[in-house]
Amino acid sequence: MKKFNLILLLALFSISLSCTSDDDNDDDNNIGENFFTLGDDDYALTQGFIEDYGDNGNDSYDFDITLLGDGFEVDFDSEEIRGKGDAIYLDLNSDDMEDLSDGTYVFAQDRDSFTLVDAAVIIDYDIQEETGTQLAVIGGEVILSKSGNDYDITFDLDTQDRRTVTGSYRGSLSRL
Repeated sequence: MKKFNLILLLALFSISLSCTSDDDNDDDNNIGENFFTLGDDDYALTQGFIEDYGDNGNDSYDFDITLLGDGFEVDFDSEEIRGKGDAIYLDLNSDDMEDLSDGTYVFAQDRDSFTLVDAAVIIDYDIQEETGTQLAVIGGEVILSKSGNDYDITFDLDTQDRRTVTGSYRGSLSRL
């Protein structure tokens, strides 16, 4: 499973680190509660999955969440993502080996419990063409709560180009 996420991340990190505006996404769009905002633009999030990478060796456990817009299709059998769209990637560390614990995950360098150690903001990325925009996250926090397989995720992130990305996702996450 780590291979699946690493392939996606390698592809995403190989694109330009500059950000472009998406004029098709504006405040007039009704995108509900699953979205993120970068600058004046809102981007819908329609699906997500969680990957469990296990024990970090220090009583914390590595879970990655990827939230995708509706332009992407995830094939869980072949572990492939196809399409073009927007996404948020969050690498979180919990104190619970089974799942992410409710709480606030703060950006940090070390993989301790309740840390966010890596994240990315993806805009208009085409998997096949390997084009689009990716912004690395250098700070911020994620607030997470869950009930069963339903997650309530709110994030406030700082990007490498000194912009803020805020957003939320409420719903189920598929397990990969």
